[in-house]
Amino acid sequence: MSAEDSYRERIGLLERRVASLERRRLEEVDRIVRLDAEGAEPRIVAGHRRQASRYEDLIAATEAEAADLRETLDRGVAVWVQGEPALPELPPLPERTLADDRPRIEPKIPRPVTPAAKRLARARGRRLRAPRLTVLATASGRAGRATLAREVHELEDWLDAAGHADLVEVAAVHAHRFADLEPAFLHRRPAVVHIVGRPRKIAALMRPLAAAQGSLKVLFLSAGRSLDDAETLAETIPVTVGTPRGLDGDVKTAFAAILYAALAHGHSAAESFERAQAALAAAKMTNGEGPRMFARIASDPTEVRAVDRPHRPAPPADAGEPGSELRAA
Repeated sequence: MSAEDSYRERIGLLERRVASLERRRLEEVDRIVRLDAEGAEPRIVAGHRRQASRYEDLIAATEAEAADLRETLDRGVAVWVQGEPALPELPPLPERTLADDRPRIEPKIPRPVTPAAKRLARARGRRLRAPRLTVLATASGRAGRATLAREVHELEDWLDAAGHADLVEVAAVHAHRFADLEPAFLHRRPAVVHIVGRPRKIAALMRPLAAAQGSLKVLFLSAGRSLDDAETLAETIPVTVGTPRGLDGDVKTAFAAILYAALAHGHSAAESFERAQAALAAAKMTNGEGPRMFARIASDPTEVRAVDRPHRPAPPADAGEPGSELRAA
């Protein structure tokens, strides 16, 4: 191969490398636009922006290298020595890197390490069906916003670890005051409400809860020392669950996640509460008193359900009869 052919082959390889890097840069730009539209965590979006910037730097360096080769080739072709262009010898070619159309330094793609990034990775394979139960998690006040976000994230992580992420959706709604939550309760008509933080006056919850009184079945108060508040609110809500003082945050979050998963499967409030108690006792997460359930006088917790129990087809008429291979469940 002549020196001129070597230069032209090197330029062709660099051009293919630029095209490959440009495709990757455009993929990053599309990913940034999608994440911005989905309201992803700014830290994740910033990582993809840095990734696109690295591709731009690699493209500029490759194009500059190709331009230098073209200029050298043009000068060498203009001066012929014994039938060959006077061209300096090329440095060794990084065969593997250029042959695979990969950049010389492979940029690092940010991996999902934070809880928000893990949820974003799971959201890429978004559920194909609507959840059976939507839990409305609420809080108020400036400090309540961070507490609400953290508790919702922990609930989602527990539900995902238990395999119930497709059944239960946790929707977070924050307001400056608990009384300002009335429009959200009136519009969403939730069956289950998860209250984060303890209001100074329990009367502040009365108006928003009254807006969803026709649909609201279960209320969970996750703040410590909320047993008295839960007992008071049980006068107007079918079932309330309060949290005692000193209960660990992981315990109450796990309890709430198991409770909501059981409700999403169509179990009654009483049965769901018992399942959550049994699960935490089996895992030895509680050493003594755990959340307590209160019910309205006119309500039977064994009959209160957040969603209808899934319909099961009736067994055949001859099931369980002598000579039949079918047996009733």
